[in-house]
Amino acid sequence: MRRTSAAHGEGTPIAIQINHAGRRANSNVTGAQPVASSIPDPESNETPRELTANEINSIVKAFGLAASRAVDAGFDVVEMSKSKNAL
Repeated sequence: MRRTSAAHGEGTPIAIQINHAGRRANSNVTGAQPVASSIPDPESNETPRELTANEINSIVKAFGLAASRAVDAGFDVVEMSKSKNAL
């Protein structure tokens, strides 16, 4: 809340972007195989594990909860990133 309050104190709206690294995640960093479709990442050449329907539903719910927490924290805009090579 301190950052959002500081921005609002200056009359400035503040935004946040929420994303999931998907195939762009690196198992050397996360300790787990990346998840997405089973198309290899062109940069790391690591092949992600395909998500199950239940995992997809869990990620959708997690995005909703994250957006709700961002609004509760005072963010004026919440952007759900869907960049290429991610999920």
